[in-house]
Amino acid sequence: IDDSGIQKILDKASQIQQTTMYSDDAMTGAAAELATYFEDTEAITRMMDTVIDYAAGMSGGVELSTEEIIDYTTNLAKMTTGAYDAMTKKGFEVTDAQKKILETGTDMEKVAVIESIIQENREGMALAMSNTPTGQLTRMKNSFGDISEMIGDKLSPGVTSLFRMLNNKMPTISKLLEG
Repeated sequence: IDDSGIQKILDKASQIQQTTMYSDDAMTGAAAELATYFEDTEAITRMMDTVIDYAAGMSGGVELSTEEIIDYTTNLAKMTTGAYDAMTKKGFEVTDAQKKILETGTDMEKVAVIESIIQENREGMALAMSNTPTGQLTRMKNSFGDISEMIGDKLSPGVTSLFRMLNNKMPTISKLLEG
């Protein structure tokens, strides 16, 4: 994936965080996992929407860690390698025609099939769950996390310099405190 593809993925992750309760960090992790199964950036960004609906439906709409989002992503992406049993056990049907496309299709064709399987009963789930009181709180927490990261990036040089100076002066400070 080239630089413009990476930027598209980051933009998609940011857009998902703005409209759902899933953090951009978690979605970047999901995209990295998807990149092990798909080469097409457009397929990856499209699949990210399917991942959030699947994750929202399977988790009951609770807040998920990055690792949990990546696990849900892996479950979906593994369908491209012929791993359908886990999905059928969860109530999703995969027809023989869909299996054929998942085995031999282009990235976009594979994504379209996975999307159709999941969206049949999960479409819009992430957005709906994100608008619940719990979802709203999670969205606010994600926003505060981004603000903290931004402030930390700006303050980091000054804070690092302060700690370095304190560490260098610690023997003197210790002697003063002991006295």
